Amino acid sequence: MEESFEANPDYKSKCFSKACLVRLGAELNVDCMISGSFDLLGRKIVITLKLIDVKNNVVAKSAMHEFNYQENELQRMTEIIIREMHGLEVQKELYESLNFKNELITSTNLGKVNNSGPRVGYGIFVRALEEFATRLENHGGMDIFP
Repeated sequence: MEESFEANPDYKSKCFSKACLVRLGAELNVDCMISGSFDLLGRKIVITLKLIDVKNNVVAKSAMHEFNYQENELQRMTEIIIREMHGLEVQKELYESLNFKNELITSTNLGKVNNSGPRVGYGIFVRALEEFATRLENHGGMDIFP
């Protein structure tokens, strides 16, 4: 690969299209090329991989997956994507621990709030609001004890 990169520096820094990867793959005399991206979007890592069949000039397989932001688990995330891309079984526990869940709090019941039952509340009025609240109704007030 280094020889191809030296001969054409664009391969190293600008070769993202299928056509470019097919040309590089042909120079390297390989059957397939893998192209992909690892993107951080908010609190998730999105991994996209494409397996390109160099001889037939087609994207043979592709996969995209959203994972929880756990940068130290990129290798396992990549393993999951590759296994999914090839229709291989993925270890359920590993998948669940890394998979991005859009509604993490409700899906795990962590921090779930139960709002049933009685409630008690109070408010405090000060200055002009207190004067308005205690003023008699026939004088434009609320005639209450705040």
